[in-house]
Amino acid sequence: IPPQHWIWANSMHPTEKWGAVLFKKPCRGHLTHRQNIYNHYVSKFSEQVDHAFAALKGQFQSLHEFWHKVATAKDLHVAIYWIYH
Repeated sequence: IPPQHWIWANSMHPTEKWGAVLFKKPCRGHLTHRQNIYNHYVSKFSEQVDHAFAALKGQFQSLHEFWHKVATAKDLHVAIYWIYH
């Protein structure tokens, strides 16, 4: 990911400089009001992204079985080939 860029990530991913994730409630603690508001709006955005992926999977049935990690240019070419064929 280029410098100064970031992506939304779900809670499965570790917190990284490039990823924006939801705040997790600390053990025996509580989130702040601002953290709860942030989580609320990110969750709404995340829901829209999930709907977009569902629409893509509805249009391209081969995506249902696609579990290939895209980390390099070669991986991207494999993904494109998978979708087209």
